Amino acid sequence: MGTNTGIPLMHMYANDITLHLGVSHPRAVLPELLDWVHTNNFPAEKVTSHLAHFDDAPTAYAEHTTKLVLDRPALIQG
Repeated sequence: MGTNTGIPLMHMYANDITLHLGVSHPRAVLPELLDWVHTNNFPAEKVTSHLAHFDDAPTAYAEHTTKLVLDRPALIQG
């Protein structure tokens, strides 16, 4: 196992740089992002490397693609 992190930790330490890591919560900004995609006619489908049906999710995840998008029918609440 190597010791290189790919991040210049010693340089960051020597320059008093703080690195914050965490899980993002995209739901909060999703409406704004979707509006931007629509307004700017951004081809969002180009960042998708694999599109699969929801029922095929286990197989699709096993392929280890860059950007997987799962499609399923809308859930109807009753």
